[in-house]
Amino acid sequence: MDGLIKKILIMINEADITRRFRNLVSTAQLVKKIAQHGYFSFKNIVNEAVDEDYGQYKMPTINDIEGETMTTIYRVAFKYQLDSIFEFGYNRAFTGSKGGNMYGAGVYCTYKLEDSIHNVKTKSEYGDCIVKMFLIGGFDGFIIFDERNARRMYGNFWRIKDQLIHRYGVDSFEAERIERRCSSSGVDLYHGRTAPAAYTFASDYKNLIKEKGIRGVIYKGNRDGHCVVPYDFSAVIPYSVSFDQGKTFKKMFKPETYQRMHDSIDVQFRYGNRYAKVFESVKGFTMVQKRDGKYNFIDNSDDKELSPIWFDEILSKINPNNGTFGFRWGGHDFIGSIMSPQGSSEKGCIMDDGQPYCDFSDLPELVQAIENGEE
Repeated sequence: MDGLIKKILIMINEADITRRFRNLVSTAQLVKKIAQHGYFSFKNIVNEAVDEDYGQYKMPTINDIEGETMTTIYRVAFKYQLDSIFEFGYNRAFTGSKGGNMYGAGVYCTYKLEDSIHNVKTKSEYGDCIVKMFLIGGFDGFIIFDERNARRMYGNFWRIKDQLIHRYGVDSFEAERIERRCSSSGVDLYHGRTAPAAYTFASDYKNLIKEKGIRGVIYKGNRDGHCVVPYDFSAVIPYSVSFDQGKTFKKMFKPETYQRMHDSIDVQFRYGNRYAKVFESVKGFTMVQKRDGKYNFIDNSDDKELSPIWFDEILSKINPNNGTFGFRWGGHDFIGSIMSPQGSSEKGCIMDDGQPYCDFSDLPELVQAIENGEE
């Protein structure tokens, strides 16, 4: 029975129902509902009944990962890279000449094991082993240049223009224009080698990808096979590795590594569509800048801004030891903190002599008091 349940969960994951439904019911309830309604009827019920809050994915538990029920992807790597991969996961610093950028900065993988087996056998420049990984959120949010997978993921809205319209709210005229552009060289968007269409999309519509937070692309390559490129580096969880061309896999996943990856989100992907510039994350807060040049910090735990008032300048970055930082506003310099004073309903505070002094929302009154000689 456990084997049957596992197969059902994997099947559901491939259709990406799990993201929206698995955490709402127990495994027993899930299997019962499938038995009652049949798989495809069940899928329709879920798609219609569950709130489609795309873009936010509940982080999988250790049990989810250990149960191997998540969407699986593969990547060829070198043995010397494994310690770093399984200690820290993948990150944007990895996207050099060997990491790949042709279809956008991402983790270049295959979603079929046989393709990675072929690659490790025939392309020594790719690596000498195969890393098995799990993809948080499955293929939801990916622009899919493959009819079979697009239909499984998006149902009747499987064409490129429909994916853009219904998944990302792109204007219908613009979506049709993009679809025509991707097929302008006579390339079939959904069958055979679709890499040229995916390349056109990734190279010509970088701003759209960033603005909409598009999660990645899926396409068929001539050399690499059935490819998937997640743009969100923190959505990829390395789990095991094969040293014998895919015959067996050795588990290398560590819970503490996953926790570290959970804490180190891909801030460029997560916030890049909201702000002009995104800087590094320190102590769970990411510095960002608006187009008008003003600064703030984002609390990674809830994606909310630290201060209701944007700072004119950041004088010193967040101190990893005590959470303080220097900033300028209204012509005056202050010390801020990401820590909230006891009893305050606001995030963070302004410091004075090493102690919490007032909330960031009090800045206008504080500056006025300073200029009036009251402070």
